Amino acid sequence: MKKLSSILLTVAVAFTLSITAFAATETTITTRVEPTYTVTIPVDTAIIYGETTTPIGNISISNVNFETGAGVEVTTQKTDLVNSRDNTKKIAYTLNNTTPKSDFTGVTFTSSDTSARPLCIDITSTDWNNAKAGDYSATLTFTIAYKTLNS
Repeated sequence: MKKLSSILLTVAVAFTLSITAFAATETTITTRVEPTYTVTIPVDTAIIYGETTTPIGNISISNVNFETGAGVEVTTQKTDLVNSRDNTKKIAYTLNNTTPKSDFTGVTFTSSDTSARPLCIDITSTDWNNAKAGDYSATLTFTIAYKTLNS
């Protein structure tokens, strides 16, 4: 009996020592780097009466880290220049790129095109001459969107 117990104990120990463990041979590690950028828009600007072109500043982008094929689109909506005491009195104006001179509808910045876009407000002499006395104000709302661009 002692001999049988010794043999069984030896066999049991042998099995525990010779068991091979099977495990995955690959490990996947993932991460994500979020896109980063800083967009600067023009600040509040006072327009001098009679000026037909008033620079208001630049739209610019910096600290750019975009995914391949992506960019930042900046668009704007504008309200009328409205008289503060009589909202039926308005002065027409256009928001323009200054170089080349054209109506500003928006800009798309890419990692290879980060140049600043200078903007100006244009009011014709006729519109100035037709303006009624008073204080006028308007709002430019800039919308900034990170997006995948069409190739």
